[in-house]
Amino acid sequence: MRNPTYTQFMNEVNNFIAKLSKDQLKEVITGLAENSSASNRNNFLHIFENTISPKKHSQNTDIEISLTPDEFMEQIQDYYDRMKEGEFYDEEKDYDAYHRSERRYWDANGYYDDEPEDYSSEDYVIEVLEMLETAKCFFRKEDIDTAYEAYKKLFEIINYPDKMGHDEIFISDFSFETAIGNDIVKEHKCIYYRSFYLKIIDIGKFEDLFLTIKDESNILLTDIIEIDRKPLPKFDKFLTDYIEFLCDNPKNDKHLIDALFIKGGMNEIKSFGYKNGEKHPPVFLYYYNNAKEEGLPKGDLLQLLQDGIKIIPEEYKSRSYLSLDLIDFAKKEKDKKNLLLGYSTAFYSHKSRKNLAYLLDFIISEKKDKEIKKLKNYFKGIDVKELQSNRYYFTEISGCDDIFSLDSSEIEPVTLIVGQYILNGIEPILNFIDTKNYKGFSDKLRYIAATVSLALKTIAGSEKTVLIDLLLDYYCLDKSSEEYSILKNMVNNTAEESSDKENEALLRKLKEIKKISISRVSYILDNKYRKGYERGCLLLTACAEALQIISSDGDVLIFEIDTEFKRYSAFRSYLKKFTAKSSLLKSV
Repeated sequence: MRNPTYTQFMNEVNNFIAKLSKDQLKEVITGLAENSSASNRNNFLHIFENTISPKKHSQNTDIEISLTPDEFMEQIQDYYDRMKEGEFYDEEKDYDAYHRSERRYWDANGYYDDEPEDYSSEDYVIEVLEMLETAKCFFRKEDIDTAYEAYKKLFEIINYPDKMGHDEIFISDFSFETAIGNDIVKEHKCIYYRSFYLKIIDIGKFEDLFLTIKDESNILLTDIIEIDRKPLPKFDKFLTDYIEFLCDNPKNDKHLIDALFIKGGMNEIKSFGYKNGEKHPPVFLYYYNNAKEEGLPKGDLLQLLQDGIKIIPEEYKSRSYLSLDLIDFAKKEKDKKNLLLGYSTAFYSHKSRKNLAYLLDFIISEKKDKEIKKLKNYFKGIDVKELQSNRYYFTEISGCDDIFSLDSSEIEPVTLIVGQYILNGIEPILNFIDTKNYKGFSDKLRYIAATVSLALKTIAGSEKTVLIDLLLDYYCLDKSSEEYSILKNMVNNTAEESSDKENEALLRKLKEIKKISISRVSYILDNKYRKGYERGCLLLTACAEALQIISSDGDVLIFEIDTEFKRYSAFRSYLKKFTAKSSLLKSV
């Protein structure tokens, strides 16, 4: 549950106190005392002592500052000039930093364990920290103009290594934020933005401040409010304009949610999410998350899930976040209607292989003809050659964990091929096999290898194969995934149903696959691509299994290759290994 702002908190406390009698108030205080831990008892007593006999605290205006505003600004400018002249640059340390970063980059195994360099005790860091504290003193003294101008120049210095590059001004791995500390920098930045606010509030031109805040990843308007308990003047007008500004772009939704909460708490977020969730999915999802954490009754939570699926457009991957909870709910309640909605939402919003597997499994087993037809048409309408390949194609998740994500989900080429095959058989994808593309099956061309695997499996039908199955697992399926058994069974069933050893189109493709596998092996061996030996050999021997089933020519292919490339002992070891696995082929 989100914590209220200071103003919201104090309003709630005062509302509670107003309803209490004297005896009830005593009871509340006694209860708080009883629940205090031993380490907090003195603090609790100090609260009473200070309330009964309050100590006189010095006013902000009594803060002692040894510099005049002009002297302080000159000090900052002097530091800036010295920085630009390279006073804080150390060539030897920069050389060491460069080699540290090089080792980190090339250390793919993660064995690099050098501690990062600590710059916190450097004089030029301490000097900036002291100037930040002085700027804060000017702010506490209510000299807003000086505080603002000082912070503006200081953050130009602090951000210099990130925005301008180092140019022999700082050591290459140096960062003020790391050296000073993220929390300290955040505190001063919040004071800076509050100074900014106070400087422009009477002018009423907020856009520059809006643009500055919305680009912050870890500072929200709440942080700027909470840095000082004095109420911000003319805040209602500012907040209204700020919300209107943030509404222009859903990328601002993290800040928008914060602003809505300040305006009217979780009810304001709910109202906005229902009215504008179509353009701002994160707002609705944030409200849903909060409602779930607070333990919303089961029926109300189900309604909220269904509402969210209707409100948030299908194109947003984050919509699948709701589908996973709906699936869990429907399974527990044995609610097939909502289970279908959950599986369907999961796939169409996030087209992962896992989501495809569970949707297919459900609609086929439950004979949902309308959904099967819809999915068939979806697959027919996509050209695999136009899809962007996902290099890390097995690193798929079934839902989108980031509620602030605005990404859309494009189906990955191999997932499309597998889905096409299960729903429509081998015919629609046979033309993807291309004898010109044999040099590599990674990235964009992986779908060709996937199609080859499925074509060989279709030729094999119900025959027991080992190498074709290994090829299928490598290029089409992920044996370590939970959806593997579902997809493997579906592929096997489709292969058995589609198998036709007299299918002329399939037999022509088998000849093309043979040509591809021979060309691929020749190319790999001629160019000494040792990393390709195993996969090239697997494709060749899988093709040989299919040939052996059709015409007993598989052993002939293996003999020809073994004879031609006898001098490649490393390749022949794979040839020996794979042929030994297959009951259909003679071992080399």
